[in-house]
Amino acid sequence: MELNLSATVKQVMTALLLFILPLIILGIGALTGVENAWYYLISIVWFGLGVILFGAIEA
Repeated sequence: MELNLSATVKQVMTALLLFILPLIILGIGALTGVENAWYYLISIVWFGLGVILFGAIEA
């Protein structure tokens, strides 16, 4: 099954999944006082990979 989306919708969804969502999760963790280092490490790696993948997709 193939999903046909316009270029703008694809860009918005990609930005949401790769940039905004990890930042929201980091913010929630900071506000609720999560003391697990892996939580923050995985969120930061997710954001970093999002920057790399977004650059590769859009180039």
